[in-house]
Amino acid sequence: MAKEKLFDIDMIKAQVSVEMVCDRLGLETKPIGRRISVLCPFHGDTHFGNAFIFTDNLYCYACNTNADVISIVQKVSNLTFVEAVDFLIREFNLHGCSISIEQDRTERFPFTKNELTLIGLLNENNHRKEKYIISYAEKKEDKDSYVMRSGEESVLVKKGKSMMYHNYTLFNQDKKLFLTLAANKALEKKAKLSSTIKQTLTYYLERIPLEDKFKENNFAVNICGHIIDKCAAQLKTVESVLDKCRYHLG
Repeated sequence: MAKEKLFDIDMIKAQVSVEMVCDRLGLETKPIGRRISVLCPFHGDTHFGNAFIFTDNLYCYACNTNADVISIVQKVSNLTFVEAVDFLIREFNLHGCSISIEQDRTERFPFTKNELTLIGLLNENNHRKEKYIISYAEKKEDKDSYVMRSGEESVLVKKGKSMMYHNYTLFNQDKKLFLTLAANKALEKKAKLSSTIKQTLTYYLERIPLEDKFKENNFAVNICGHIIDKCAAQLKTVESVLDKCRYHLG
């Protein structure tokens, strides 16, 4: 019996764009303004301008379909989810994304997109950036197709791939370097959040009149509470990142 397989879906999506999949499947595309339009495969589209390719998905305004690369392959090729993932792995040579179920899961990429975004290793757009800031890393050197330039900050230069893909790759190439980077970015974020909480508490205690603190729905009091709650929640996430770094660094 063949070994059961797990798939690193996030890594697959990070390496294969919707545009790449549409091209491989032979779907017709056309630039319209700053976007690329595609004939939607989900409703027999015959006119450009209904469906557009975005960072991580295809969205059709005519049939309200929101599809990622796996869903597109499933629809066009009439495949199951697992068959579609296998197709992407074969077609784009992503065999590193196929993981034996017996493999030690602690070696898999330990961070979520939300965690990396919070500490500054991802931005909201994620894709199509040419420069990736990796300041605070201890080492600055060329690593395969990457270029780490010294200066005010180290810069990871790579065109045409997502930031998440580069985080995966750097982790696999030099785990200690990436974890050191993540830990230092997390410590920097922790310091900023702690400072914000301290400043907000100081404002609450010293600037808001005592009688206002006991009023219902006082704007200043509510804002202070919202800021503190948000920072506290983010601090919890940052601590999770630091715990993961400590665990994997041993």
